[in-house]
Parts: sequence; C-alpha cells; structure tokens
Amino acid sequence: MNTSSLRIPLALESARIIEWRGRLYALAIFLAVFAIVSLGASQADGGGSLGRQLQWLLLTGGAIWHLLQTDRLKEPLALGWAIWVGALVLLYIAISASWSVVPGTTFKRAMLLWIIVAMCMACFGQQRREPVDFLHWHYWPVGILLVSSLLVALAWPAYGVTGIGWRGVASHKNELGQLATLGVLIYATLAISGKLRLGLGLMLLAMLVLVKSQSSSCTMALAAALAVGGIGLLLALASRSATSQPLLLGCGLFTLAVLFGLYVIGLIPDLQGMIDFVFGLLGKSSTLTGRTELWALVLENMQFQNPWLGGGYGGFWNGPDSIAGYIGYRFGGGYVGQAHNGYIDLYNDLGWTGIGLLVLFLLTWLQRIFAARRTAGSEFYFHLMFFVFMAVLDITESAYWRTTQMLNIVLIASFVRCNTLAVAAARKKPS
Repeated sequence: MNTSSLRIPLALESARIIEWRGRLYALAIFLAVFAIVSLGASQADGGGSLGRQLQWLLLTGGAIWHLLQTDRLKEPLALGWAIWVGALVLLYIAISASWSVVPGTTFKRAMLLWIIVAMCMACFGQQRREPVDFLHWHYWPVGILLVSSLLVALAWPAYGVTGIGWRGVASHKNELGQLATLGVLIYATLAISGKLRLGLGLMLLAMLVLVKSQSSSCTMALAAALAVGGIGLLLALASRSATSQPLLLGCGLFTLAVLFGLYVIGLIPDLQGMIDFVFGLLGKSSTLTGRTELWALVLENMQFQNPWLGGGYGGFWNGPDSIAGYIGYRFGGGYVGQAHNGYIDLYNDLGWTGIGLLVLFLLTWLQRIFAARRTAGSEFYFHLMFFVFMAVLDITESAYWRTTQMLNIVLIASFVRCNTLAVAAARKKPS
C-alpha cells in the first residue's frame, strides 16, 4: 500500500480538528463579551450562574473531545514546570473554599476557572506538527464584536451608548474599552507580521471604539504596552544590523540627555505634576475617579480575615447583600462589583499567599514569552504587549483570574500558548 497517499487525508483531518478547536475558542471570546441577550459573563457576576457554567462546560468539552481525536503520542501536550506553576495557582484557589466566607460560591467559581484553563490547554497546549495561527482565532471574534458595537451604538443608542461612554454589545463601557484595546494589540501584531494595510485599518477601527468607550484605564495601559512593544521591535531591528546599533544607542542617550536638561530647567514637571497632567488629558483626577477611596474601603475588610489567606476566591463581591454591601453605602459610586484594582482584589480574596502566587505566575509567564521568541515570530510582540497591558490595567481594573471575563481567557490562552512555543523552541536547540 502506498503510505504517501494516506498522509494527505490524515493531514487534512488533523487540520480540521485544529480548526474546530480554534472556532470553539473564538466562540468563547465572543460569548465572554456579548451581553445584549446575556450570553456571556458580565463584569459584575463573573459568569457564576448554572446556565453559564453549563455553557462554558460545553465549549470546553467540545475542545477536549477534538483534542482526544488527535495522535497524542506524536503530538503530546506541552507540560513542564510552567504548567505546574499554573496548577499550583488553581489548587490554592480551589482550596481557598475551605476558609471562604461563602464556600459554595468560591468552589463554583474555582471550578469555572478550571474549566477555562482546560479549554485553553485543549486549544493551545498541544505540540503540533502543523503550525497553529494563535492570533487568527482572535482576529474574527474581536473584529465582529467591534463592528457590532459600532453598529449598535449608532442604530440602538438606548443600549449601546451610556452617559459615561459607549458600551456597544458589552455589558459595561470598560468591557468595550478592554475589547478595543485587545483589538489594537491584535491588529498591531497583524501589521508587524507584514499585512500592513489591513492591520493598520483594523487598528484604526479599534482605536475609534476605544475613544468612544472613554475608558481611561485602557488608554493608559495601551500606551504602556505599545511603548514596550515599539522598543522591543526597534531593538530587534537593530540587532539585525551592526551599523544601526550604535545609531540607536546614540539616539537613546541623546533623548535622555535632552529630557534631563528640560527637567533641570523646569520645563518638565516632577512625578506628581506629570501624573496630574496625564490624568488631566484623560479627563480624570489624580484620585483615579475616586478609586483610591474605594481601595481604602476594600482594604478595611482585611482586618476581619487572615491576611495570609484572604477571604476565599470570589468570596467578597457577591452583590449588594453580600459582605461587600457596605461599599454601596460608604462609596459615592455605590456598589461597583470590584475594587478596580486587580492586586487589591486578589489580596482581599487570597491574601499575601495569593499575591505571592500571582508574582510567581507573572514571572513564569514573562519567562515563557521570551523563551518562545525563537518560534513565536511576530506573535512574540503580541504576548509581550499583552503582558504589559495586563500589568498596568490591573492598577485601575480587576482582570487577573476573573473566571470567564474575556481578558482572563486571553491571559490563560497566552500563558499556555507561550509555554507550548517555549517547549518547542527548547527542543529545536542544537545539542
């Protein structure tokens, strides 16, 4: 029998399975944002209802089923120490139900987070012979959501436009801002990969939606991410040419010298002055629209629980009638559903142990990003920029480990994907 004649159908079958897993992931991104008919998870409840849990379980079950159809001996899951770091985080989150003030809610949300991790592992954790375009499965859902939000805001302003900014098809204007920011990063990477016109055109669409959402937090985090990505791209270009290295270094030193001189003669304000200036441009105060007051109120709760363990994963923000109800009475913005600071929320839920695990997780993720650089191509810049974006955004928003929220899904997918690429890169190193 001619075995070569069997290879083409087998390759096509493998590609079909991969494509279906990608489609399920893209559908997950869509459902995490789309809120007009309550298909996805809103910013407040974290996707905790039974119906939504079943929805995510079906998506994950489909991805795992397609994974099981592949040859896992020739294309095994990429495990290694980074995955064990993630497993340690998940284990601690699940165990926190034993001391949570609402153990049932904590356990339910922990299981939902495990489901999301399983889906991302099934979609992007396998070492495949055929290359997988990670970014491709973000282009379409993000683009469809951006265009839909634009149309809803224009045709149905009663829903799509609020007094504080556009929300489009999302449940809140900050969620639309996060979607738009993800779009900018995704399509900037598309432009870097060589599809310049298409990438820049879609970037402009995403930037328009970001501006209309009036999300200052996303705007600041995006600026930091693009700055780091731009510096990384310049360094990469300089490393390819010996003559450009001293030129780039000279320009950098000259710029620093000019900035220092302007600071000395008083033309550049001090740190507090720059903070006030930036917030003024964004139409905000240096108190971050009352966030500093909110942070103090949330931290008050820590005096009633173990500072090393916290109150249990997802055990605080559970509606106005929960233990977080006092926030609604004492904070001018009422009950807001989160501390608008991911680090404070994690400290409140998981204590100093949780913060330590977050630091370990972030350092592992960053190491995997750079370890994957040899095999990631232009995709490396997306993961690097997204890492910076999340680190900055969580100063004013809560996004880390927030169950079925879009940014958390992309975060977990990026972590798994970078680990898979890093394992592949390590195997390609010459002995």
